[in-house]
Amino acid sequence: MTELARQAAAALARTPPALRATPSPTTRPRVLVFAVRYHYIGAAVEIVLSHALRLHGARIDVVLCDQLMPACDHRSIDNDTVEACQACAGDAAALFSAAGLPVYQLSKFFDSARLPALRAHVANLSPEALLDTNYLGVKVGGIAYASTLRYFLCGRLTDETQRAKQREFLATAMMMAEVSQALLTELQPEAVLVSHGIYVTWGVMAEYARQQGARVTVYGYGYRRNSLLISQGETYHHDLLVEPASRWRDRPLTDAQREQIETYLRSRVNGGLDWITYSPDPDVDRETIARTLALDPNKLTLGLFTNLSW
Repeated sequence: MTELARQAAAALARTPPALRATPSPTTRPRVLVFAVRYHYIGAAVEIVLSHALRLHGARIDVVLCDQLMPACDHRSIDNDTVEACQACAGDAAALFSAAGLPVYQLSKFFDSARLPALRAHVANLSPEALLDTNYLGVKVGGIAYASTLRYFLCGRLTDETQRAKQREFLATAMMMAEVSQALLTELQPEAVLVSHGIYVTWGVMAEYARQQGARVTVYGYGYRRNSLLISQGETYHHDLLVEPASRWRDRPLTDAQREQIETYLRSRVNGGLDWITYSPDPDVDRETIARTLALDPNKLTLGLFTNLSW
């Protein structure tokens, strides 16, 4: 049992019995927490939100992967091992069980004898067909492509090894569409909570559930420490692109609020107030940077900073 699982069990043991009581099966709304994998921050968020919703009268169903997925977004080219898969499934099951939440396994909703047929279907598809595949109303081709880029940490697929992994992700995405169909048919949740909202592991469920009329809430980690991004109906990756500036552009700020914002913006140099950072110890000396990049001090210098290519 992981340390987080021990803490969850200890917290549950200290909880008064009245607060631990599980609502009757007929209680509504029914919320599906599509946790799937183990991640120490994500699992903690999902456990807290699950119990908060339960205390507000919802019936909670947690779904975890029990090593069913042939390809998933918990593994990457640097960490694609059987041991990683076993650890993820085992740690997730132990943690959510210790937290006193009802858990379903993915394998309950998929006949593994179907997988060879799905693999055979994608085996001879052209690169264009791989990308354009739609299954059970879900654009699984694009979702599988995004997962493949993320797996290889690259911006395009250039060789047959990468194409083979794309086919494996596509077969898995089709499998997850069938899982989503079976899950929603049996459990009939009014709402679905899922992280990311994209990629094979989460995106297929999010898209299928939206099409079936379930309320989909997507969460992710903000860069700023102890912050979450929460969007309704779609991934926050897209939601943030279309947020109207009117929500915040003309908001009056107190001196304290302005100082708080400016302090945080200054901290972005090294991510000192973040819990996600890619440059914890940057070189900020202007002369060193100019010398390293061979910049001409007599010319105007413009910096273009790209997003992640995948």
